[in-house]
Order: sequence, then structure tokens, then C-alpha cells
Amino acid sequence: MTKAKKRRVAFESVYVPKEQRYWVDIGNDRPYDWDIVLLSKTDEVEGFDGKMKTIKEGEYIYLFTDIGDGEFCFVEGIVIKNPYADIPVCKWCCEIVGEIEYDKDYEARFAAGDRVI
Repeated sequence: MTKAKKRRVAFESVYVPKEQRYWVDIGNDRPYDWDIVLLSKTDEVEGFDGKMKTIKEGEYIYLFTDIGDGEFCFVEGIVIKNPYADIPVCKWCCEIVGEIEYDKDYEARFAAGDRVI
């Protein structure tokens, strides 16, 4: 097991709808660290709309996981190189910033305030 070197950044949550997020498997792709999720085998990630987006190290990215029945979990963070030598199939990971949220909680949190993108 490899422990990833942590990079902490200032965090200010802004509203980003699911349609502008990219897919990740938050539930199954955090092999060692709760705040590092495996992201992609290549330089691309798939958007909610199915379109591919090229990513690069250091980019801030907004992600979603479909948990079924029309519900989603959201997370965001920084694209980092895969820190796990024992998982060479993955090229990129995301260092999670903030908390994992259910979409209904996320929407409620932003319901009363401005939605900044």
C-alpha cells in the first residue's frame, strides 16, 4: 500500500450542475486514501453528456457518480498523477477537496444563495 503525498488548497465551494461535471466511481475507486479517487487511464474523462474532456495535472475538476434512481454524489478536486505504483493502469487521480455530497444536499445548500460557476 502506498500513501499519497497530500496537497492542501484553499477551498471555496461554487455551484456546478451535474451536466457540467465528469464521471468518476467515488464508491469503488478510492483504494487507500479517502481523499484520492482514481480518475482516468488516459488524458480524457467522460462528461455527464458523454463527451470527452482532456485533463491535465493541477486542473480543478468537478465530478459526479450516478448512484441510481436518478440520484448522484458530487465531489471536486485537483487532478494529480497516480500516486499508487501498485495500480499502474490508472494515469490520473483526483485529490478530493471538500466533502462528498449527495445531489439533493448539494442543491439545497445552494438554493438560497447565488450559484457561481
